[in-house]
Amino acid sequence: MTSASLRPPKRPPKRTSRPLSLAALRREFHTAFKAGKGGAWKPRSASPGPPYWVFLATRLASPRRGGKRPHGGAMDGFIDNVLWAQYCLFMFIRLQDDLFDGHVRSPSIILLSDQFLWEAEEVLGRYFPRSPAFWTMFRRCMRDTTRAILQVDALQRTCSRSGRTLLPLYARVDSVFMISLFAVCIRYRRRAAFGLIKKFVHEVAEGSQILDDLADVSEDLERGRFNYAARVLLGNCRKRGPAGASLVRRALHNLHFTPRGSGLLDEASRHFAAAGKALRALRIRDGGQFTQGYMLLLEQIRKQLHRKTVKYLFAA
Repeated sequence: MTSASLRPPKRPPKRTSRPLSLAALRREFHTAFKAGKGGAWKPRSASPGPPYWVFLATRLASPRRGGKRPHGGAMDGFIDNVLWAQYCLFMFIRLQDDLFDGHVRSPSIILLSDQFLWEAEEVLGRYFPRSPAFWTMFRRCMRDTTRAILQVDALQRTCSRSGRTLLPLYARVDSVFMISLFAVCIRYRRRAAFGLIKKFVHEVAEGSQILDDLADVSEDLERGRFNYAARVLLGNCRKRGPAGASLVRRALHNLHFTPRGSGLLDEASRHFAAAGKALRALRIRDGGQFTQGYMLLLEQIRKQLHRKTVKYLFAA
């Protein structure tokens, strides 16, 4: 199972015999995400913006109006290190998920993923060497993500249960990304805000995964995976195993010629709107612009869906 957040890149990295260099990868990470950290976020038509955990961590660490940063105001070193640790945890989960999903076949990927876990623990240990609250949350988030991946995989192998059971699990898959956000809350004395942060993460995860499932509905059905979008489009279904061409055609017909397709987009929109409400309650700078990126992406998908529907009508 690959969630929207854990999806591998379209072009996998080139195979090389050189050993993994975490230092080099760290430099690449900071180069890639530097633009997402600074300044106001202005959404582009085809992108919902930087990763939400990068955006939110940097905004949470920014001084509130009239306030001061603790610890002598040393923001950049802490934020850079915590975001790097979060990226390492993401890679630890994603590499194992790639093996679990069959994207890679070599068992050595397990040893490679361990390098990322140890790097993350070492970096975070510098800031929280004796913090039971942080390490309890760390273990809880890692456990929730790995368990949710297994549960989603089991549920997607059959459509005999309601799709509603999948959505909360999609949110739990993203639990790993709350580790850096909780670290920021502790560091900058914003633990009271963590409930709203958790709400934001869950809403974004569920909305994003609905769109991801919609994009993958044909591919997933062909390999016997009944994701959330497929369940909604197919309605009552008791099929197990590969769906076959008939169910794929039925799902695509319902996507383009029944309200179920637009209903999925409306549902994703409600999740993104709820995420935006959480950001407003947190008084996050540029929060409205950030969530607008998701709405622009939704509008683009609606237009693409409409164009394909018109094309199918005239081709009939």
